Amino acid sequence: MTNIRSKIFSLMIVVLFLAFIAYLLYPSALAEVNKELRLAGNVEDVKFIWEKNKEGLYLNEDFYKKVVSRLEEFKLSDADIENVFTWLPDRRQTSINLVIVPDLSARITQETNNPEQIKRDKLLLKKIWEVFAKKTNSNIYSKSSFIITVTDDEQVRGDFYKIAGDMSLDLQNKKEGVRVLDVLRDVEKDLDANLDSMYNTAKQKTSGADYWQFFDRKLSSYLKKPSLTDKYDNKLIIITDGYFELTNGRVYTENLAGIGLKMSQGMSLDTAMKMYGTPIPKTSYKNLGNWEVLMLEINERKSGQGRDFAVLKKYWGDWFETMGNTKFKESDNFVQRDNITHVAENRIVE
Repeated sequence: MTNIRSKIFSLMIVVLFLAFIAYLLYPSALAEVNKELRLAGNVEDVKFIWEKNKEGLYLNEDFYKKVVSRLEEFKLSDADIENVFTWLPDRRQTSINLVIVPDLSARITQETNNPEQIKRDKLLLKKIWEVFAKKTNSNIYSKSSFIITVTDDEQVRGDFYKIAGDMSLDLQNKKEGVRVLDVLRDVEKDLDANLDSMYNTAKQKTSGADYWQFFDRKLSSYLKKPSLTDKYDNKLIIITDGYFELTNGRVYTENLAGIGLKMSQGMSLDTAMKMYGTPIPKTSYKNLGNWEVLMLEINERKSGQGRDFAVLKKYWGDWFETMGNTKFKESDNFVQRDNITHVAENRIVE
């Protein structure tokens, strides 16, 4: 027994000695790597240094950060960044970029088709906020954003940017030393009042909702692209009944009755829509594939109950496809009016 203990003790001494030697050599090894990184002239040089040293320094956070820092100096393109992570472990933080677009058209005052719509919209927006805040508050390094905007600035006149600014936040711009919790509380304390102000202003001037203008001219400014240190889940939430009627009076979803009639006679949805030449407005925006799109509060009007939902979903899916989003058509993200709490807790931030 004494002999076994002696061998174990000797082995421990050897392990501790080797660990001590490694500790002494570690700063020297890292210093040498840092010197090599400073001399690296391109991405391939950095990759070579990573591959040469990763076995000994793979788990070392300082080494990883130095590699990323050197790569950042090369001002890489989006494609170059994604290519980097084919050889460099992806340790980026993922934040949420949540953009919400409530349709402030006549749908909010049409009690026949959309009873208590303003009340429902405000409750839904509050629930979305609660889910976002709960998830975000748990990450002190979060760069998440919560943005409320509209399709047409005129819907809430000149007051919109002041109101929406008070209901929006971007933690990427948070000042150093300020807690995430405090930023969230600043928005939350006046959320009810700001929602009331937005809808009270909007209902004085209801018209169509200019989705074309929003996608063609505005959405690109909200997209957050991945970097070498961060990734983003870009999620676009549209709160609407699903009917597409612009502020200039143009109605894109105007042939629903005719399409429904042909379908009732056995014609397929695709064929019926082609027959009526359902127009899809052209936009210059082609990066919708970078967004997950979720449409809430879809609600058939009484004149189209049992008919319009399928047509509207295909219409939006076809339009989104022209902008680069092919996933929406096959998803269940075209959500009918439903229990607000259930929708918020299960569909908003997954």
